[in-house]
Amino acid sequence: MQTLRRKTVFSALLVGVGYFLGGLLGTALSFQPDHIATFWPPNAVVLTALLLTKPRDWWPYLAVVLPAEMATDALAGIGPATALGFALANIVEVLTAALLLRRFTSLPFRFENQRYVALYILCAVAVAPLVASPLGAATATLGLGGTFQTNWARFFMGDALAQLIV
Repeated sequence: MQTLRRKTVFSALLVGVGYFLGGLLGTALSFQPDHIATFWPPNAVVLTALLLTKPRDWWPYLAVVLPAEMATDALAGIGPATALGFALANIVEVLTAALLLRRFTSLPFRFENQRYVALYILCAVAVAPLVASPLGAATATLGLGGTFQTNWARFFMGDALAQLIV
């Protein structure tokens, strides 16, 4: 089994802190009573780390999502089962975006030309949130209430907006 380098572990811990802080920001900017953020920057933090590293080093960056999401959601009053569902949806989103961008571009990813920008918008802003939002919406509907359609739209838009802006 491959041992992790200190730099990778340290970087993953920083990404976890960034995820947590981004989650606090997303939660603070949420105006809905159902805790679905209208802007969710933590996924952009994790995706950035994935796009700047080799795929074999991705797992520590994905692993920090779970405790950071659990902590962020606990502070927002969201239960552990719902937080787990949100963490899984967010991992699905960033992994989908990273795998698609890796397939169509080279890593480390850079905004070098219009093709890369267009692919980023297609993969990270459109497709990845589209893939993950059903899981996020189902989690929100079961754990927090509301309708699936409303939760889906909020989850998709909050994640897509953050990927576009961050």
